[in-house]
Amino acid sequence: GAGASTGALALADVADVAGIRTRVLDAAAPTWSGLLGATVTELGAAEGWRRGRRGDGVLIDRVEESIRVPEEVPTPRSVDGVDLTVLDAGWSLRELAASQTGAWVATTAADVEVLVTRPNGLALSQTEAALADLEDQLDADQVVVVVVGASRWGDREFATAGRLLRTAHRQEAVLFTPLLPTKALPGLGPDPLPKQLTNPSQRLLERITTITGPLTANRN
Repeated sequence: GAGASTGALALADVADVAGIRTRVLDAAAPTWSGLLGATVTELGAAEGWRRGRRGDGVLIDRVEESIRVPEEVPTPRSVDGVDLTVLDAGWSLRELAASQTGAWVATTAADVEVLVTRPNGLALSQTEAALADLEDQLDADQVVVVVVGASRWGDREFATAGRLLRTAHRQEAVLFTPLLPTKALPGLGPDPLPKQLTNPSQRLLERITTITGPLTANRN
């Protein structure tokens, strides 16, 4: 609920502009998806997924049928010629942690984990817990935190930030993006996102590529 779907779409849009062919995997149940209207062209459904295209090089795969738990998310469809896959998990950390059979959406290793949060006490507490969970799974430089609704780190907004989040900030792994009013962003549709969102996402893409290396190097 912090804005992860918006962030995933903005990241895909800036990657597209950079010539990085991107697929967004939206693993949410259809009724909870934020990306249902984000494609320009629909390309049909297969293997439990509905695929659409956005921009020159962005594919968006969304779950086709109603599902109740992460274990029911279908195995992703195969795709060729993709440089970057962005997984919009679509489930809370609690739901993913409770996965009984190791659902792929909960266990698939990522080159970079992006946590999206808000600058308030509850959200920052949840972020600290998520960072603690990831601490044993990934190197610290593989995690990026995006704070929606703040332009910088301020003592008042982040007074309740925990040790791990403060460490991430010192390591320049905390980025900031605005929370746009409904009038400016009524929903995630097929039109390009405003620059207030794509400019911060450009910085996120740059941070990701410092970790992964040039993404177009993955092309055949």
